[in-house]
Amino acid sequence: MPGEVSRLDTGSRDALLLEGFTGGMLIVIMLPAIMTLGSEKIRIKAAKAGEKVSFLLPSTGEERRWWSLVCLAAGKL
Repeated sequence: MPGEVSRLDTGSRDALLLEGFTGGMLIVIMLPAIMTLGSEKIRIKAAKAGEKVSFLLPSTGEERRWWSLVCLAAGKL
């Protein structure tokens, strides 16, 4: 609708709110990865947590190819 598009014009309150929300979410998502880079303790914990679900992840080249195909197909549905 034409009236709704103007709500997201540069500098509008809604646009600023959306930008702030998006920036905040990016920080929340990226913070654990950044913290992992600087902390050996966190890396060890992450590795232990990953071992518990490692059976779900592909480990051979053939499994990785099939995994990629499944991911692409799931994205197309």
